[in-house]
Amino acid sequence: MKLVGLLAGFFFSLGPLLSQTPSVVTGLGYSNPKPVRVAPGQVITLFARTQTILTQSVVADGSTWPVTLGGFSVSLTQTFSHDPVSVPIFSVVPVESCAAVAPTTVCSGLTAITVQIPFELVPNGPVSSRVPANFALLTISDSNAPGQPIALDAVGDQIHILNSCDIPLNPQSGPCLPVFLHADGSIVSSASPAIVGESITLQAYGLGYADTQVVTGVPSPSPAPNVSGLAIDFRFGTDAAATRPGSSAPTFPAQLVPGSIGLYRLTFPAPALPAGTPACSAVTNNLTVVIGRSSSFDGASLCLQNQQ
Repeated sequence: MKLVGLLAGFFFSLGPLLSQTPSVVTGLGYSNPKPVRVAPGQVITLFARTQTILTQSVVADGSTWPVTLGGFSVSLTQTFSHDPVSVPIFSVVPVESCAAVAPTTVCSGLTAITVQIPFELVPNGPVSSRVPANFALLTISDSNAPGQPIALDAVGDQIHILNSCDIPLNPQSGPCLPVFLHADGSIVSSASPAIVGESITLQAYGLGYADTQVVTGVPSPSPAPNVSGLAIDFRFGTDAAATRPGSSAPTFPAQLVPGSIGLYRLTFPAPALPAGTPACSAVTNNLTVVIGRSSSFDGASLCLQNQQ
């Protein structure tokens, strides 16, 4: 479930979508590359080799994200729509992808385009539902010249818990640490651990539809719509692995974050530590929080201690 490096965070490397060369590697393995899983409303960063070479970042200067930024636009086409749907863009950023190839380091320039997948995307249901499949494509246009579309796997949710390396946050080079918040907005850490019973908030992308209709590319209102059907579960131990919440896991209402676009939050009471749970330290956590909805789950760890 975890993404690493620059890509960490609700996000997905689509590789070079546009190219000025005759052939481009779009995947490796023993079968055709799978479509990229995305959910309605998901904030995601596309990495593309584009004709336009940026020298500096361009960021949306208003609260509502535009559908054209820095000469780039993105469109969504799908079986269940007669016309393409314009995709809101938050930022376009020049980035380098480098690899050490003896005797030199080889780098190529890419453009990172952070967008919100429209809520108009129709997710596919279970195969057993016998509902016709929705085939969806995402296309970047560079100065109105469309590139090669990439296939999407439209799902109801594709959860990604935010961490400190995520785009479009102010990304750190690492280590990538989960962003859990105390009630005062400060970050939970080994120096400021969560205390059993206190309210802790996590933030995430990709939870999918809210309980009421949400407008794509527009900041969430206050009070923000709720998102029901989200299960939460806990795994205790030193950096315990994240596994899907069990059938008996309680559900908590999440919300879209007022004033933000495509960002969700979930506030929950820090659970009691079972007897024998090891203490956390500066390099290890002792609680993994797992959240899940119908199509996906994700987990992140934090430092929890009993009240002193």
